[in-house]
Amino acid sequence: MVVGGAGYLGGAVTDILMKSKHELRVYDALLYEEEYRKPVNFVYGDIRHHEKLLPHLRWADVVVWLAALVGDGACALNPEISEEINTRQVQWLSENFNGRIIFMSTCSVYGAQDGELDEDSPVNPLSVYGQTKLAAEKYLTDKNVLIFRLGTLFGLSDEYSRVRLDLVVNTMTVKAFYDNKLQVFGGKQFRPLLHVKDAARVACDNLTTAKRGIYNLRSVNINMGDLAEKVAQVFPSLEIEKVAMKFEDTRNYRVKIDKAKKLLKFAPKLEIEDGIKELKKVLEEGRIRDFSSPRFTNETYLSKFSTHKLAELKNESVIKTPTLIEGGVAKDLRGQVSFINDFNLENVKRFYMVENSQVGLIRAWHAHRHEAKYAMVLKGEAIVAAVAVDNFEKPSKNAQVHRYLMNAQTPSVLYIPAGYANGFISLSPDAQIIFYSTQTVEESKNDDYRFDPRYWDLPIYEDTLK
Repeated sequence: MVVGGAGYLGGAVTDILMKSKHELRVYDALLYEEEYRKPVNFVYGDIRHHEKLLPHLRWADVVVWLAALVGDGACALNPEISEEINTRQVQWLSENFNGRIIFMSTCSVYGAQDGELDEDSPVNPLSVYGQTKLAAEKYLTDKNVLIFRLGTLFGLSDEYSRVRLDLVVNTMTVKAFYDNKLQVFGGKQFRPLLHVKDAARVACDNLTTAKRGIYNLRSVNINMGDLAEKVAQVFPSLEIEKVAMKFEDTRNYRVKIDKAKKLLKFAPKLEIEDGIKELKKVLEEGRIRDFSSPRFTNETYLSKFSTHKLAELKNESVIKTPTLIEGGVAKDLRGQVSFINDFNLENVKRFYMVENSQVGLIRAWHAHRHEAKYAMVLKGEAIVAAVAVDNFEKPSKNAQVHRYLMNAQTPSVLYIPAGYANGFISLSPDAQIIFYSTQTVEESKNDDYRFDPRYWDLPIYEDTLK
């Protein structure tokens, strides 16, 4: 299964796999697409929607995990969402899939360093993108996984996925074609570059090999000044203006690929000139109507359309922080109606009601990896709390406790995501709470973790007790 298979790199990967003997399935949220018409088995879904993704993981023997927010600018828009997608979902994958994993990381984890760096060199990510990818790598350490730290990709992928024009080779090519002029800021900063099809090829070649570990991948290390000269070889009349000031992107690094060459027999087939020429041909034939469209640039598209946020807004089951869903009360001469219009029961499988025997009694802590809950105070008043569990065997006692004062007079539902522990204190003798669960009793039995009532501080204050 190719998770994120409708994207730029996914297009090249699926092209190769369609010609192989492998049974192929693509799972993708179509962040940048309105449709996906490639003739492959396709499932539309967000990786944060675990209940939908899990059956497909169980179907697969091998997962090529491409789903991510990619690029420094795109990830900087909403760092918390970038961390959720790029890191936390990989953590979840590591806990729920025991097959072969092909994972795409980035050479951006190296940041700005001198010399050629190998896989054991110090890491120094300077961006949210690099930081989230490096954090994701750590969750895969003990898995049957190949982690590819990719150089900056370039070139055309397949006939279905969009062209990315926010990658340095592709960006220079477009500017050369339309403006016949390039401005190069600094010019001494290095990047490792790799054609998108070479990245796809090495992933597909190693689906079922026994190789594991981290591998750098690139075709060439080149500084931006020399890259501009490469573009000029394809556009002979191109004017290059070199500006002494530093460009805002401070990354500067070169990487070695000796390990990939030796152990994976990695041998890139496409050069920078190939990528420039193929994109130039597309431009000459008028196949890109408006190159300035936000669709071709990750950061611009996400900032305008916020498609990376939509899954959160459509379905509470993919929200990863406790959320209070507020309701209201409507009164007239006949009496009153209490309501919570935004409470979606779609994923609820059961409910149960709890009453404490006395005011001030703590009923805590109860945690689940996969089960989410909704809590509502039907009578009286209570403090309901939730804590993110970072390690289900020995959670941090310094984790933030989210506390909510809830009562029956002000209707509201507290959504408690999977991965959280929950608890409550009755503040009145008649307090009654109803819990709605997203798992059956049998499912919950295998996803049940209990911690001492004093493990985290709820807390109790005498002046809040009635």
